[in-house]
Amino acid sequence: MSNFFLDSVKKDTSLTSLNERNDLTRLAYSNKSADIPLKNNSRTDRFEPDTFINNKESFERNNSRINSLNDEIRELKNKLKLVYEKDSEIQSLKNEKSQLESRLKESERHQNENNRLRLDNDSLKRELDMLKITGLETDKLKSENEMLKRKLLELTKEDNKNKNTDEVKEIQDTEEIEEIEEIETDGYSKETVSVDVPKLKNILYNRLKSYHENHIEKLISQYGLNEKKEIEKETMEKILLEAIHV
Repeated sequence: MSNFFLDSVKKDTSLTSLNERNDLTRLAYSNKSADIPLKNNSRTDRFEPDTFINNKESFERNNSRINSLNDEIRELKNKLKLVYEKDSEIQSLKNEKSQLESRLKESERHQNENNRLRLDNDSLKRELDMLKITGLETDKLKSENEMLKRKLLELTKEDNKNKNTDEVKEIQDTEEIEEIEEIETDGYSKETVSVDVPKLKNILYNRLKSYHENHIEKLISQYGLNEKKEIEKETMEKILLEAIHV
């Protein structure tokens, strides 16, 4: 391997000595402390900027990482807060759901009760309609019964009237017979009176009427009707028959 500086010296024959002042090769290897200051820590000084740069870059990276972690922590805290809020909201919704379910059950119970009451009401309406029909039939029977009673009373009065008439006629016949006998036996010696048949009938009717009233009062007392408001139909028929057949 050739040395550029040595080769240039060998070729230059004009140079007489290596210690010439203008020899560049000598100047390059000369050690003059006054001209070039020497430092023992030159290697360390050369790496100081690199170290500073590296430390700065490392700090920036760490700082960036820390900031990134802080952002993540902040984001996680926000998410955690959101989770708490959601949990609270979920619990509130659960409570509301439970309340709605209770209200739904209560509503279903009331609905069933209403359905039952509606059925009972329909049944009672049908029973009421039947009672109304029965009441109408009862009223009809009562009317017929009253009509029969009135008819029976009319027949009774008519029968009593006919009976009283017969009795009056019988009395009249008897008196006439007696008068005839008196006339025949006494030869017109006994006192006679004039006979007013209508008046006699009226007198006898009034006396028989009083008798019938006493008979009816006796029947009322016998069956204790003054202390009763209702009696059996059979008993009423029996009383009417006894009142007719004196």
